[in-house]
Amino acid sequence: MDASLRKAREAVFWPGIADDVKSFVNSCATCNSTQSRQQRETLIPHQLPHIPWSKVGMDLFTLKYTTYLIMVDYYSDYWEIDELADYTSATVIDCCKTQFSRHGIPHIVFTDNGPPFSGMDFQLFAQEWDFNHETSSPYNSQSNGKA
Repeated sequence: MDASLRKAREAVFWPGIADDVKSFVNSCATCNSTQSRQQRETLIPHQLPHIPWSKVGMDLFTLKYTTYLIMVDYYSDYWEIDELADYTSATVIDCCKTQFSRHGIPHIVFTDNGPPFSGMDFQLFAQEWDFNHETSSPYNSQSNGKA
């Protein structure tokens, strides 16, 4: 629906265009037969912790061919970004150890299900360092919230 509205607005405009495009898309047999049937999962708010660095969200991102790890404290919204040499769980774990040594070991680490976080290495790291590793639903990484 959003893509159709964007395309229409690139070419023309009239008052009520959004309602007209929505009505057209909803009545379009081809659109209805090919659209995704899976509904978006409702975002559930995270409970705020009572102390800093007790719950940390983290994720990886790439900017100009360089991979970074961002960690965000759910209590204060304070964040740290570290450049990573590669995308492996070993590199991510080394970075976590450095940050945890600086700020303390969180009670909860919240990530998506990306490869560096979903493997056995990260699970063992969570056990050894005694924190709970929670993940967002697959294909719904925006529920990570902070990172």
